[in-house]
Amino acid sequence: MDTSIFTNYLKLIFGNKASFRKDQLEAIISTVNNHFTLVVEKTGWGKSLVYFLATKYFRDNGYGPTIIVSPLKALMRNQIEAASKLNLRAEMISGEFFKRENENKKYEILTSLNNNKIDILYVTPEQLNKNDLYNLLIANITQELALFVIDEVHCVSEWGHDFRPDFCSLKYFVESSIVNNKKIHILATTATANDMVIEDLCNQFNCEITTIRGELCRDSLHLCVLPEMSLSHKYAWILEYLQNHSGSGIIYALTIKDCDLLAQFLSVNNIVAFSYHSENGDEKNRWIEEKFFNNEIKVLVATSALGMGYDKPDVAFVIHLQKAKSMLEYYQQIGRAGRDIAKADVILMRSPKDDNCLDFFIKNAFPEPTIMREILSFIETQNIVKRQNILECFNISVSSCDKILKHLLARKLIRKDGSIWRNY
Repeated sequence: MDTSIFTNYLKLIFGNKASFRKDQLEAIISTVNNHFTLVVEKTGWGKSLVYFLATKYFRDNGYGPTIIVSPLKALMRNQIEAASKLNLRAEMISGEFFKRENENKKYEILTSLNNNKIDILYVTPEQLNKNDLYNLLIANITQELALFVIDEVHCVSEWGHDFRPDFCSLKYFVESSIVNNKKIHILATTATANDMVIEDLCNQFNCEITTIRGELCRDSLHLCVLPEMSLSHKYAWILEYLQNHSGSGIIYALTIKDCDLLAQFLSVNNIVAFSYHSENGDEKNRWIEEKFFNNEIKVLVATSALGMGYDKPDVAFVIHLQKAKSMLEYYQQIGRAGRDIAKADVILMRSPKDDNCLDFFIKNAFPEPTIMREILSFIETQNIVKRQNILECFNISVSSCDKILKHLLARKLIRKDGSIWRNY
């Protein structure tokens, strides 16, 4: 293979003086040549460039679209815009795809797929786990698929059980549909995979994986840990900091309530601040993302809904109101800062109550095994079960029931047909 084609692609996009960062060209070549490549590189390194240029190569050589499984809508929206700058048409399928009001958009995407007009299709893990969508994709992708990408692949190992259970089902999808077809190339990317996570990923996907791993340190980030303080002192410290520092940034908080309260406090004190979390809804979050990107908002107070992949080049600070749930989550979140500026502040705040909140998340991250086994046995015995049947037989809440069913479904222990749950 003449690898200069990738350098030509790069210069076509960024100009004649453009050059690859360390490991980027190697990662692109591995993606094109090898069956399964895992890329572990620091935040801001440019992992999206790897699958963008690999996609361009495959499309220029007559292959079908690239499918990218991605966990966050903010991340997907951000990358769809970036792909358009490379003359790649990208579309997104999330939970809104099957809503009645989006029938026209659904028809447009499926027609474009059928006519081979889409280069990249972003899919959330939840949607990929649905038989209806899987069958639609198979029916409408007319050219042979060349590249399947799992973005933020550490979620399969590190966060899948808690953050997004459907990430756990990806290994079954890859195993049943992709891994045995050597013509399809698999690329998995992340900035947060330690040795344990890499080993676990290799075991879960159960195939030979070429790993490209770089340095994870970023010189632009200046880290600071503050002494323990009360919530009121945290608020006062943050307000003074924002009043004396230019630029825009992100404050991460553990709960939606924390985000809303701090954003309200800052707004009352003449700081342009918005809370960012799942309860806002897509339309509002899209509006907030755009305003923030254009520096019309000084600070977003966000949950982990903005924790991965969001690319704003001039984020000047990231503050954590409380300790993060894990070191890997912390690394992902601080990676939003200092991507294209020389210095960005990364500040960790703490209080004695943080551990109580984190303990709550840990205890509630995974359904209690005994009740999961009992419900699985109930479904296996009855074969055809509705959620109401489970609620009538077990002393659990609706939310707990839904969480258990989601975990059992993600692990292919049960299946869903409409509102009916069945033995797998």
